[in-house]
Amino acid sequence: MGSCECRSKNIVANTFISENTISLREFSMSTNLNIKKRNSLRRLSTRQSVSLELPHPLMVSSIQVNIDANTMWVSGCILPGVYINNLDHNKCQDHALISIKSDSILGAVFDGHGENGTKISNFCGKVTSKFHISTQQYQNDPFDFLKKIISTCDIKLKNPKSFIDVTTSGSTAVLWLFYNSTFYIASVGDSRAVLATKQPPVSFPVKACPLNEERRLQENAYANRNVTPETKIIPVQLSKDQKPDDSEELTRIVESGGRVQRLTDKNGQKIGPYRIWEMNNDEPGLAMSRCIGDKIGEKLGVISKPICYSMPYNKGSDCFAIIASDGIWDVFSNQDAVNFVEFYREKCKKGIDGWSGNTLTNPGNSCIAHLLCEEARTRWISIVEEEASKIDDISCVIVEFENGDGKIITNENEPEAGQ
Repeated sequence: MGSCECRSKNIVANTFISENTISLREFSMSTNLNIKKRNSLRRLSTRQSVSLELPHPLMVSSIQVNIDANTMWVSGCILPGVYINNLDHNKCQDHALISIKSDSILGAVFDGHGENGTKISNFCGKVTSKFHISTQQYQNDPFDFLKKIISTCDIKLKNPKSFIDVTTSGSTAVLWLFYNSTFYIASVGDSRAVLATKQPPVSFPVKACPLNEERRLQENAYANRNVTPETKIIPVQLSKDQKPDDSEELTRIVESGGRVQRLTDKNGQKIGPYRIWEMNNDEPGLAMSRCIGDKIGEKLGVISKPICYSMPYNKGSDCFAIIASDGIWDVFSNQDAVNFVEFYREKCKKGIDGWSGNTLTNPGNSCIAHLLCEEARTRWISIVEEEASKIDDISCVIVEFENGDGKIITNENEPEAGQ
């Protein structure tokens, strides 16, 4: 949950949305929540009205870049989350960065957790930016370069000289590198990168992750907000979400002495995602099976080794990439996210350096990354009204590619359900 850099600048954003029409959405900085209160049988007993002023964006940015004769628009945004039951606890733990060189671009998102999650995600951002700017290692071995960034973050954080306690704090990471007309991706945790294209690849590198069980049940709260662009856009997931209940991840955790269970409410109902616990203790409760830092998790099989993928850039067909924290992906399927970006990106403002300060955010005064984050926050608000939980930190980087008139090819190689 955190901050974002562009050319080593921090990028962050934050807002709430109310919809006027499907083609013009405006997001207000204030909202009135009507939170449902339920009895012990989970039946509606009363409603609580809460007036909420949403935090201002940490930063918003949109710039044009040229990489190896490829023109791109790169935008980034971070919106701090809100704890509905503790409005003073609004420390954003996301960090996002955009690092640009003449031959490459690196986009990254870190989602911190624990008491020192903010410090850790910011620390990882600084290490990552420095790596990209100061070395040419990616030219020889892009995968090794990305792996080295993540391992260096982990090693440096666990060194006492970092002065950051990582006993029960850590961060996810998703790194997206564009170099030599190829996308390279490395990730730990459940932050995700997705490519939007008009022509599906021969094979999809990663099986699409659907919304988790709880989010599927809540999807009706905002299903009418989905849009359909004129152009058919196909999402290609470029990173694998690493969750404790994944069969391979589960085996490693159990062999390391951990247990994987969901929380149980006072009525014995399972709630929330699968989490990692010590065998005889209800700690640490991690909802991801890989991350940077978190020494307690490390003892239970939570590793910092990233999973890597690559895919060639298909100029004329590939439209954009979204690199984002779970603040986006917990309320958007891959398909809904790429549809939203495609529907609004040409309507959005370009060349932004900072939040406009407008009380209403809309396509005419902000970039596409900001708009996507605002839409996500609106969807979180729908969830909060149902369960009185929290609005998660929300961050993303969107890279739009120069598109030709690539012929749209329809074939049977469609994404699996949930993508």
